Amino acid sequence: MSIWTANKLRLSSMSMSNDSLEGRWFFERFREKLTSIENGLLLKGKTDVFSLFDKVFSRSGLDLLSMCFSEERDLLSQWRGYASDAEGICIGFSTQKLSELEYCDNGSPIALSKVIYDKDQQDTIISEMLDEHLDISNVDDIIMHRGLVERIVTNTFMYKNPAFHEEREWRLSSGATNDDYDPSSMLLHVKHNKFVPYREVSLPKDRSTISEVILGPKNKTPEKILEQFVRGHDILVSRSNASLR
Repeated sequence: MSIWTANKLRLSSMSMSNDSLEGRWFFERFREKLTSIENGLLLKGKTDVFSLFDKVFSRSGLDLLSMCFSEERDLLSQWRGYASDAEGICIGFSTQKLSELEYCDNGSPIALSKVIYDKDQQDTIISEMLDEHLDISNVDDIIMHRGLVERIVTNTFMYKNPAFHEEREWRLSSGATNDDYDPSSMLLHVKHNKFVPYREVSLPKDRSTISEVILGPKNKTPEKILEQFVRGHDILVSRSNASLR
């Protein structure tokens, strides 16, 4: 319950995620869309687009810091994968209150967005990006088009394989660059064998962002203990209906 005691959320680097497939799905969709362009994988001036964008990422150092949520409050696969094999808890947040959050504690802007699983919708967004920027022919031009680079980075971590659609995921995110990797803009925490950059987001003091707490299928805590813990706040405490031993 560190979220409750600190009354803060933590947005962590997506490029340092434990999921090795994070971001790859977008590039596969991006690759497929580019191969449908006449003359193959070329921009104006016969530039190799994949080499071009590889240089863009290495030079821009852009990353996305996020916290992930699910619309599914009591999904067995989520309990198994993200809550210590169902021994943990699920904290329910108000979507409206999350969408009202505007800045991290360091002043960086944040936004709440829904992960996109539908291939047709993904392709439409990629097509719009390419239609706007296919006249860009070199790395320096793309670096100068900050909006394009930021859209690429954001979409990299907002597209997922349709096989994961049951998660119905949302992400609260903040962008970062190489220049942000200092104590005034970013913090570090240790996760397994690596340091992971993150930013904190303070929540309203009235605790109104949290709407419920659900005990996992294998969590042995009596509900009355948590009810006392959140007493005085409009927070529902319940136990998972999932059957798991």
